[in-house]
Amino acid sequence: MKVLGVHFETHDCGAALVRDGEIVSVINEERLSHKKHDKRAPVLAIRACLDEAGLAPSDLDIVAFSGLPLPRAYFGYLNWEVRRAFWRHGATFPFRRSPYKLLGFRRLRRSIKKLAKIHEALSGFSGTYRHYAHEHLHVTGAYWTSGMDDPVIVVAEGAGWDRTSCVTVREGNGWREIAHTPWPHSPGLFYDCVTALAGFGQFHAGKITGLAACGDPSKCRDLVRPLLAHKDMRFVAHPDIFRWVLNPPAEVMAHNREDLSAAFQERLEEVVVDLVATAVERTGRDQVALAGGTFANVKLNQRIRALDSVREIFVHPGMSDIGQALGAALEAYAETDAQFQPSRLDHVYFGPRYDTAAVQAALREADLPFEHHKDGIEKVVAQKIHEGAVVGRFAGGMEYGPRSLGNRSIVYAPTDPAVNDWLNERLERSEFMPFAPAATWENRHRLFQGLDGAEYTAQFMTITCDCTDETKRVAPAIVHVDGTARPHLVRRETNPSFHRLLSEYEAISGIPCLINTSFNMHEDPIVCTPKDGITGFLRSRLDFLAIEDCLVPLPEELRVPRPG
Repeated sequence: MKVLGVHFETHDCGAALVRDGEIVSVINEERLSHKKHDKRAPVLAIRACLDEAGLAPSDLDIVAFSGLPLPRAYFGYLNWEVRRAFWRHGATFPFRRSPYKLLGFRRLRRSIKKLAKIHEALSGFSGTYRHYAHEHLHVTGAYWTSGMDDPVIVVAEGAGWDRTSCVTVREGNGWREIAHTPWPHSPGLFYDCVTALAGFGQFHAGKITGLAACGDPSKCRDLVRPLLAHKDMRFVAHPDIFRWVLNPPAEVMAHNREDLSAAFQERLEEVVVDLVATAVERTGRDQVALAGGTFANVKLNQRIRALDSVREIFVHPGMSDIGQALGAALEAYAETDAQFQPSRLDHVYFGPRYDTAAVQAALREADLPFEHHKDGIEKVVAQKIHEGAVVGRFAGGMEYGPRSLGNRSIVYAPTDPAVNDWLNERLERSEFMPFAPAATWENRHRLFQGLDGAEYTAQFMTITCDCTDETKRVAPAIVHVDGTARPHLVRRETNPSFHRLLSEYEAISGIPCLINTSFNMHEDPIVCTPKDGITGFLRSRLDFLAIEDCLVPLPEELRVPRPG
């Protein structure tokens, strides 16, 4: 049984292929189109998934869409626009005269155009089409990859079709939704509000999480608290969320962005943690699976794990709309196989991979000299890092999800706290959290505290945890001001090459971790192809590019002096 999942409705469009219950390929359009958070029809992603599996459209049995059939989609769009108008302006609009009826039609027309391109890319397909609601695919993506026996699944995001959150459990071969929050009562928009107030654009909420640790929430707590609450596992938001973005009051803007961030982060944690605690209590299930863009907030996830009532937590690696296509493919397959069970992800390297011949051809085309280490490059790279080099690492299949997990990463020694300033400046980023650490699985308890029940999800850089005193002493560059870090735990069997690099660096330095940040410039997607890797390497002026088993030094004329 071969199932292709396709997401084309919102941002981060993409495709996923599942064959006989195994994930073969997952890729989002942005990695191939070079347009961040690409909203266009994922034609390139569909072709890449099929190529990875060696299939033609005619070989597929099911194509599963994230999105409702078009007649229902129109009313979904219309409902979304009318509710947004009510919240923004505090008034209802007569339906027959409302411009929002036209806006709903425009959204539908865009969807029709996207579908036409998708059908063209699937020419020859003669199987079955299936459609699923947006928020349901957050549920299914989290559940089928959780490996949990009986979790309660909590989804929280900016907006789905007509809701922003849900609490769901699996019963037998079906789903039971316990509660949901209707749009526009949104935890995601609550956090987007402070993102805008702080002067950042859409999709930069992660900056707020970092800023929050530098502020004092008490200074504007009373202003922020009324904006978000929950009642009976449903979020309750105040219309000021919209109004503050459109016309921020002076009393709000009188506070600095650090204090505002701290107050919004504190309130988000209070409300979401209490909602999850209620869900655990009501269902009697102490395993929690999380999905939706709100759970990209790694500090929030740490607070949820800290609940005494939660035995284990899992955050789906593609927690945002990045995960829609995979959720669709897994759910469609599960409907054909009554014996299908949730399983843990061995890895998330489901993207394109390239052999040495393709890499060397790209290097020669770029006229870059390189050393070929056919017996392994890890020891050489570890030595370069120990000597102070910043290295772009390109190896194996590209990661699924928003995090770089070693195969499309920039790696550096964790000993220099100033790296967060000078390397981010070189990458044209404005970040307020330190770079995340990649660490060997065997050393996890040596470096981090409070991992029990979060070890699985910590393999995907989706949760923070407290650092040990040793980590603060030997690896200060990966420790935030609040004493936490966002680890990527690396197993030998999951990524042998990256694990070997970490082990070689430990053998030289005594430190079992490295800085691991995404291999991309600011506002660019993470690199995908060898050509992307070479371009990113030259633009960011890294010291070396370790691309498969080839080591490339930065051309002398591009070198820049290192601060200090």
